[in-house]
Amino acid sequence: MENSDNVFIYEPKINAINNITTKINNFLDIFSNNSYISTFILLFFISYSGFIGSGGKPPNFIINLFKNPVSRILLLSIVAFQINHDIQVSLLMSIAFFLTQQYIFKQESFEQLKNLEEYQNMYYSSNKENQSINEEKNKNKN
Repeated sequence: MENSDNVFIYEPKINAINNITTKINNFLDIFSNNSYISTFILLFFISYSGFIGSGGKPPNFIINLFKNPVSRILLLSIVAFQINHDIQVSLLMSIAFFLTQQYIFKQESFEQLKNLEEYQNMYYSSNKENQSINEEKNKNKN
């Protein structure tokens, strides 16, 4: 008896999820059914991936978008939904996603190394100054 009560509790949630997925599928059908739009999307992701892969810098709004974990999950969800409609676009979207993530990781790593190098230079220069002051004090004592 309890199992049938649980089914009724979860049924509205399941219906809501089904409604959301059908809306997303209908929205993605617009892009996959129109050959001009799908060709434009393919060309965009090909050129964007080529630009990023050859060392180009993505725009700042894309960098900020990819630094947000919620937007990354949303983008990956779009890629997952797009697999059912057009595998080529989905593959190009995942390549662009990967290259952008790689660029951001390299940029952050470079900034961390730069900060570490500045800290080490500051630390070693202060140590050298202290050593030279100590050496002068020792010479003056002798």
